[in-house]
Parts: sequence; C-alpha cells; structure tokens
Amino acid sequence: MSILTERLQAAQRAVRKPQGNEEALRLVLEAWREVPHPRLVALVERLDNTLKRRPLGQASLKAMNARWLEVAKARDPIDVPRLLAALTTGRAQATLGRLRELAQFPNDPRTAMALASLLAEPPFEPGVAMTQMVELVGGLLVRMAHPETLVTLAAHRTRPEIETVCLAIEGAVQPPRELDAAEESLCTQLDAALPETRVADALLDAIYTAPDDHGLRSVYADWLVERGDPRGEFIHLQLAAARGQLSPDGAYREAELLRLHARNWLGPLTKVIPTGERVFERGFLQKCTVVTPNRRTFIAVASAPEWRTVSELTCNMGYQQDAHLFASRDFAHLESLRGPHSQLLVELAKASAPRRLRHAGVIITGPDGLAEMAEAFREGGPGLPELRSLRCASQPLPAEAFAGLLASALGQRLDALEVCLQPQSVRQLLSSATPTSILRLQVMGPPTRHWEIVARRESPRAQWILEPPDLTPQQLTNLGEDP
Repeated sequence: MSILTERLQAAQRAVRKPQGNEEALRLVLEAWREVPHPRLVALVERLDNTLKRRPLGQASLKAMNARWLEVAKARDPIDVPRLLAALTTGRAQATLGRLRELAQFPNDPRTAMALASLLAEPPFEPGVAMTQMVELVGGLLVRMAHPETLVTLAAHRTRPEIETVCLAIEGAVQPPRELDAAEESLCTQLDAALPETRVADALLDAIYTAPDDHGLRSVYADWLVERGDPRGEFIHLQLAAARGQLSPDGAYREAELLRLHARNWLGPLTKVIPTGERVFERGFLQKCTVVTPNRRTFIAVASAPEWRTVSELTCNMGYQQDAHLFASRDFAHLESLRGPHSQLLVELAKASAPRRLRHAGVIITGPDGLAEMAEAFREGGPGLPELRSLRCASQPLPAEAFAGLLASALGQRLDALEVCLQPQSVRQLLSSATPTSILRLQVMGPPTRHWEIVARRESPRAQWILEPPDLTPQQLTNLGEDP
C-alpha cells in the first residue's frame, strides 16, 4: 500500500469521528507532500474550510506579534490560516521575523499561495527589511515548488527578482504522477464525507443567486469568522465600507487581507485576471479585466460561479465564436461589458430572460454585423430592457450603416452611442432622427488623421452641442479633406 493511499484511508476514517477534520487535514497535507497533486490541494482547501479557529485578536501590535510567535512555535498546520491572515500586520521587521518562523513549518500549499501573493504585491516600502523579505520568500517558494504560485507571479515577471524566483520554481517543480482509479475514488469519498463543505457551498450558491443581498454575505462572513477564515473578516470590512462605516484602521486591514488572499479568493479566475485588474466589493469580485493569451484558457474558466458577482467586465475575447460564453447564467448580473463580439448582443436581445446590462461595448465586423444587431434590436430587444449605452468598435463606416440601429426600438432608447465614422458621414448621422443625448464619434480621415467628437443635447429636439466647441458645420463637411 502506498503512503498516499494509507494517508487518504486514514483521513477518511478521521472525518467520521467527532472533531476529526483536524486530523484529516494533517493527513491530507502529508499525502500532498508525498504526491503534490492538484486534487489533494483541493481537499486541503475543503478540509480547511470546515475548521473553526479563533483569530489572533486585535490587541496592540507588540502583544499580537508575541501571540503570533507563540502560536507558530507549535508548528501546527491547523493554525496556518490565522497565522497567514496576520503575517504582515505591523512593521516590516516584525513580518520578517514571522517569515523566519514560518520557514520552519513543513511545506504547505496554503502557505505557498499566500507567499506568492506577498511577493507579487509587496506590503511595505523598499528597504533593507523588504529586500531580506523578498530573498526569504523567494527561497521558500522555490523550496515548496508549488506550480500554482507561478500563476500568481506570471503578471509580475517583468520585475527581475520575480523572474529569478519563477525560473527557479520552474526548475524545481516536478510534474506529479497521475492518481490511479483507487486513489481518485478515495479523494471523491473523502470530499463527499465533509458536511461542512456542503454548508459552505449552499451559502455561496445563495450569494451567487442573489448577489445584491447584503444579508446573505453577512451570514456567510459570520460562518467563516467562526472557522477562523480571514475572508469572513474581509467581507465584514467591505460591508462596513459599503455602509460608509469603515475606519482608517479597518481600511488598512482590508487592503492587507486583499494583498494576501485575493488570488485564492478568485479561484480559477486567477488564470485570466491580472493582479491590477480586479476590484472586490462587499467581499466578492465586482469589476475586472480579462486578459488571456488564447481562447482555451478562458473557455476553461468561463463556467466558474465566481463570475456571478461581477457587474463590470472588460475582455479581449472579441471573436464571434466566443460570444455565447457571455450569454450563460454565470454572467447574468453584468451591468457593463466591453470587448466581446456584437453577436453576444444579438443573442441577448432575442433571449426571453431579461438581463441587467446597461452599458455595452462590442466589436462590429462591418455593415453586416451592424445590420444583424439592428434586426435583433428592431422590436426593442426583450432580453436587454435596461441597455442605455452602446459603443461599437469597427472600421470607419458610413452613416447609412447605422440607420437601422438608430431606427430600432432599442436604438431609440439609447442615451449614449459611440461609433467609428467616415469623415463625410458626421453631419448625416447628427441629422438622423434619434433621441440619443450623447454621441461619441471616432472620425477616421486620411492616414494619420482622426478626430474625436462628442455631441450632446438636452432633448431630442434640441440642437447638438459639439466638443471641441469651435468645430463649425463647414469643418464637419470638410473633415475628410487633406489640409
């Protein structure tokens, strides 16, 4: 019998005992050190979420640091989450001392991911202590050789110290052997034996179904706090911020928790959302930019439930064949979406279930794409009752190409429209019968010449006010001519 099988069987027996999940977590961590397989990392996270831990407290920095070091001396993996939650509290020198203590612990995927986040987003200003911290953290990451840390660090490899660490990790990582059928079965059985996991899933499902319900987030935060999970504290802090009741100390703590744990809380979305391109609100991802080198990477995470709290999204997935990905229920709560192909709006406009989308920016592939969208908008687009702002990215087109869009029932509801025009079409578009109150025009003329014009009016019958204000009708007519 392999060590892996032995540990998994022992963990399975442990979870059947009262308070046996702590023992099971220790056993699964031992199994992961033997075979560092992603399936075992997931089990570690599942077991970790079932445990209750008392936070280290909000005493003075000196007392908190003493308590941190006292708890760390036990080298108990059960304490790792609460130690990581307070790792960077206080001064850089104190954090450096805690890191040296943490280095005495056995390898742990939870520690590896927290340290990767610390290296990616340093919590302190440059200095001697910070330099020593980077060296120590880099050495620990290489020692642990956890491949997921490379995902966290990928967007920061332009920094020489991180590139050096990443190259060393890549050299140290050994591809884990595949689990055999019996080992996979043991993992599945152990996962199914965790009732607390089902509670967590039920609470998250409720939040993902009703993301505007602050009460559900508060209940989930309480549940997490009882188990010593730092995300519970983070949710409470951000809910306080949403109410305008967050103190300066609370804001500092919120930022600290986000630096340490944001990558973990993003789950699989870390593969497509760079560190500086995400905003958490009320404890969950709210706004983000998706940057992915290929379709396959995004498709792999497109059905993740973590998307369901996102209200604003920008992406580089502008291909027609990808439009359907954003039509799934996982993106049902989007209010602003920029980047996909116009085919998405065609699908959403025809859908019977209404979406909350108010602002959209889409890629238009010529007059045919506009015509198809105009046809979908003709009867008002039942699936897009709240759409009020539309940006159409395309090659310069004549005003006639937009006629169907402006005449459609949905087009008549728009408050703002941004289009790319041929120079000679500006006056014609402004004279079109449309109630739109703001027009943003990208006018493309001869090579190297283009203009950005903003036209505003107070009501459908009012005159257009142009920006820049000194643009005359004659200049509008002659925009396309060479100087």
